[in-house]
Amino acid sequence: MLDLDIPSGGVTGKALHFRALEDISDLSIFSVGVANNGGGSDGVEFSFEALSISAGEDVLVVRAIEELSLYFSDCFSEFEYIVLGNSSIDQNGNDAIELFEQNQLLETFGSVNVDGSGEAWEYLDSWAYKIDGNWTYGGVNCSDNSESSASSSCPYPICSSVVESPASQSIAILEGWSIISTYIFPDNPALDQVLSPIVTDLAIAKDFLGNAYLPEYSFNGIGDLQIGQGYFLKMNSESNLVLEGVYTNPQDNPINFESGWSVMGYLREESSPLDTIVQLFDNTNAIVIIKDYAGAAYISEFQFNGIGDLNPGQGYQIKTNAPCVLQY
Repeated sequence: MLDLDIPSGGVTGKALHFRALEDISDLSIFSVGVANNGGGSDGVEFSFEALSISAGEDVLVVRAIEELSLYFSDCFSEFEYIVLGNSSIDQNGNDAIELFEQNQLLETFGSVNVDGSGEAWEYLDSWAYKIDGNWTYGGVNCSDNSESSASSSCPYPICSSVVESPASQSIAILEGWSIISTYIFPDNPALDQVLSPIVTDLAIAKDFLGNAYLPEYSFNGIGDLQIGQGYFLKMNSESNLVLEGVYTNPQDNPINFESGWSVMGYLREESSPLDTIVQLFDNTNAIVIIKDYAGAAYISEFQFNGIGDLNPGQGYQIKTNAPCVLQY
């Protein structure tokens, strides 16, 4: 579901994205309905043409082909079929969507009897995208004032395959205690090897469970670096850690939190407002508090954001009152 704020404005950023799970000889057996503002189902409002498509191919139903093509740029070619929709493809980010097969309801996104404003599935000026059966979201208003998908704070997930991924990351580390994380997964993930470039300046490294790597004794009680986790470091002096390896796309690497304290890594290449990230996964109000290395805090109960942006290379302490998953 796309309700993007693109430069041309109006309905031009509205689209519906479908992917074939198997070969379909006649796409016209499928149709779509938009349930506006929680007012209930309107039934079938748009029907596909008689196309033959293959498993894995993507179909994008749009209101404005040229305008959305400019917004997606090179990524627009990732959609095998671009279909011009009718005036019923007018969903706002609070509207449920129904998919029909031979006029029988097949799947519903959201709830047709609920205005999605403020709901976990809201996608106002944003998008909702299903990965491996689970819905993920760009974050409400994340496309506001953006010139392109790539320049927004929430690039559309299908575009990740056409964006050149980084092969390295440079992390500036302060003297004393700090919390670091990385979006790079190195060839050798053993933490003593990961931190070997700064070992002469490193006093101790710890994970959120208190396990430690002690360089003085060549003792690695942590084991391997884990994607999406942060690590406490105590440095004898400032240093710079350069890591090389494979980019861990955040959309493909959900981070699981158990109830209690954890240390959250940050997998995006660019900074993002903490509030926006929280909206992506705190659907059950599981977050109690998030803290950075300096003690600045985000307090969920009061919606107080004393941290501001989440930044690449940094990690954050997080306390939850129930298990939850971060996927953005």
